[in-house]
Amino acid sequence: MREIKYQAWDTNDERMISWQELLDYGSGLADYLQHPRELIFREYTGLKDLVGKEIYEGDILSFGLWSDTQKPCLHKIYWNDKTASFDVWDLRHNEWGGQADAFSEVIGNIYENPRVT
Repeated sequence: MREIKYQAWDTNDERMISWQELLDYGSGLADYLQHPRELIFREYTGLKDLVGKEIYEGDILSFGLWSDTQKPCLHKIYWNDKTASFDVWDLRHNEWGGQADAFSEVIGNIYENPRVT
């Protein structure tokens, strides 16, 4: 069974907030809860990448290099309601790229690296 946890992107401060930080009343949880539209929650997929980093919805993953261009093979993680799973979106071909797995490396996310998407 996978561990359920989240992160949140604070749109005002433009920073990622850990779930533990949100749960810690000393860090201003009351302020965050009063402004729910200013937070975008990201769910943990239950997977870790090649170096052990947790993979969250909205993360950008590198699967190595494209053979024809030698440029990074980038995908983003999203929740697919139809398959009830975390899937990957191929950013080069702008199409579904399969299901998320641990054979990749997290190199950023769509909030801190919006130009990639």
